[in-house]
Amino acid sequence: MKKLYVFLPLCLALACFAGEQQNEYEEHKNFTIGQRIGTIGLNIIPGLGSVVIMDDWAGAGIQLGLFAAGAGLIASQDKGKRSTCGFGDSPEESNSCSNFMKLVGVAYFWGIEALFNIVRSATYDNPKYIRHLSEKYGYENFTIGQRFGTFGLNIVPGLGSIVVMDDWAGAITQWALIGTGIALGTPEIFIFFDVLFNIYRSSTYNKSANIALGKHEGFHLSVLPNRNGEIMPYLLFNKAF
Repeated sequence: MKKLYVFLPLCLALACFAGEQQNEYEEHKNFTIGQRIGTIGLNIIPGLGSVVIMDDWAGAGIQLGLFAAGAGLIASQDKGKRSTCGFGDSPEESNSCSNFMKLVGVAYFWGIEALFNIVRSATYDNPKYIRHLSEKYGYENFTIGQRFGTFGLNIVPGLGSIVVMDDWAGAITQWALIGTGIALGTPEIFIFFDVLFNIYRSSTYNKSANIALGKHEGFHLSVLPNRNGEIMPYLLFNKAF
């Protein structure tokens, strides 16, 4: 417990520092790799990093809900109800089965919460950044139709992610989930995880912003003296590839 009392203030101190860093960060920029890793780390307290670093209240709410569901199973009591699970009718066997089912439920909810934390922190984009791209560079994100198309094609895991969104990270995650289920002999559980991930990823993944050839970028208007010493305007173009 003493270690916990030291650890929690440390997390809060890191959260305050991260918040100050975020305030100093330009609003129209996207989250950095460091900020994403920091969010994952601070979310050891569910939702803390999402709120403090990313101002992502939706993500924090989902994490808190999943964590609370697992914690609720731990705190729940059977209230005299017995479930033998086919092992026998004795109170000892009933309690053992009940505890096992609780453990499975807790692992289920907290496992999803941990996976959600990693995926959300790694892929969530700053809304101000997306709006900035749209206003300044004419950036267009995926349409609702494309998102539905991605979700539908992903009935073959990863197909829609690659064909529609060119999202190899999302496709690989789906392959990993299905492959893990097959390897462990519990494909139905991991298929459920894959469907949840497919819904989330198809709904929230944003198109990569390629603004290297944005309108007017690379052009510079300069006023320089010519060889006769006269001041002349020059329109220069410089583009690095």
